[in-house]
Amino acid sequence: MNFYKSLQVLAKTHGNARKDLHNPIKPQPYLVEDQDPMGMLGEMAFALITGHAVDLEQRIEGDEGYDFIVPLKFTIDVKTTAKTEKSNNLMVQEGKVKADIYVLAMVENDMPDFVGWAWGKQVKAAPTRDFRSGYQSHYIPIDNLSPMDELYKRLHR
Repeated sequence: MNFYKSLQVLAKTHGNARKDLHNPIKPQPYLVEDQDPMGMLGEMAFALITGHAVDLEQRIEGDEGYDFIVPLKFTIDVKTTAKTEKSNNLMVQEGKVKADIYVLAMVENDMPDFVGWAWGKQVKAAPTRDFRSGYQSHYIPIDNLSPMDELYKRLHR
């Protein structure tokens, strides 16, 4: 088994455990199938690239709205989705913008690709829309996100 396959198996295991823990208690609206395992894959890949630890703690109510705390005490939430013709925005559910930084990861052929990032205040100020999920989400088009190399430079000062 190669490294990426191992990462996928680990992400699926932890993501499904996360889903099983909180979904029966409070049904989670989702835009993509296997949202929790896909989200975990994005978080694990981001941890590997940046050298930050991934949070594997299982919480009934989910995380606190972010996935990482980086050196200057900035919080980062990795939003992961399947790469499709329709997936062209960073989206955060209205009322749930808690992190300082949001990173968009897109998964194609089980491989996450980090496509850009935005400050939480930019996400909060972004327009909202219902993407057929039953709730409003702030959205920022991919073309308006900051490049990942800019974030990596900030993280490794």
